[in-house]
Amino acid sequence: MSLIASDFSYLPEVRIPGVRAPLVSAKVHGHSVDYESYLDAKGDADIFFPTDFWLLERIDHYCSGGMQPCQKNAAKGRKKRRTITLDTSAFMEEFFALK
Repeated sequence: MSLIASDFSYLPEVRIPGVRAPLVSAKVHGHSVDYESYLDAKGDADIFFPTDFWLLERIDHYCSGGMQPCQKNAAKGRKKRRTITLDTSAFMEEFFALK
């Protein structure tokens, strides 16, 4: 079984203060406009939250049994899942082959 997730890990010039604060942005007459609050956009903007891929990797690893305490014969017959985080270029190099 595989889980592939793709999202923003970094958002440039976020105006809203805080750890992993969202970027609130809209296209107005073909130009991007960033807002200082999600309340300013009034339903016209997209809200982008940066994904904490390190935390997501830990959660996936735990939920797939990779971090649970060892029990006698618990993993017998069950394939361990590999959990890795790659940026887009590394993912394309590893999993995409030009034909």
